[in-house]
Amino acid sequence: LIMFAQFCLLAFINLLIFSHYDRKVDELDGSSSLVRAISEKRLNQLIIGCSLFLLLASAFLIANGHSINIQLIYFLMLGILLATYFFPEVFEKNERFRSLGDGVFILPILALL
Repeated sequence: LIMFAQFCLLAFINLLIFSHYDRKVDELDGSSSLVRAISEKRLNQLIIGCSLFLLLASAFLIANGHSINIQLIYFLMLGILLATYFFPEVFEKNERFRSLGDGVFILPILALL
């Protein structure tokens, strides 16, 4: 149940990052979005806060010997998502953030190998 909640939190962080990238298009289109509803500053705080919570939860589970392989995959997934967030100059081009943001959810298959 905890690992499913972590996975859902990763999906939520991904949606927040996508909202961050789509803010200009949403403004031009007049579309409603999370970033327009709560402000860029609050969105950034939410991304960082959720990421820290996920990191702490994973570190706690690893320290207690629970699902280490899956937690390491979650660390990798979060690292990739945060890279897209912190380096927009790289990932805005050709909307690379979308490919990585969606592709990162294939990584849990590694736990089956």
